[in-house]
Amino acid sequence: MFQAFHFPYHMCFLYTNNLTVLELPTIYPTEYMFENHSDGVVNKTHVYANVTRKIMSEVSGIKLSDKTLKHAVDFDTRMRKKPETKKLF
Repeated sequence: MFQAFHFPYHMCFLYTNNLTVLELPTIYPTEYMFENHSDGVVNKTHVYANVTRKIMSEVSGIKLSDKTLKHAVDFDTRMRKKPETKKLF
């Protein structure tokens, strides 16, 4: 655990001098979670992921985002694309 945390910690330290690390307990999937937090989702993996996201969002104070990696890649591709110039003559 420490070795995996060591590199990101030092990289974050280069950009900020205020870093808060929150350690959360391990979240285990339970039948209670699947019955009460399914929100119409049938796949248990998705239910577990959504519950984990919500807990992390509440503890950290960061808003939830429903954007996928595809949205982020599409946005990044559009932003990096050079504008097309049209020749007048």
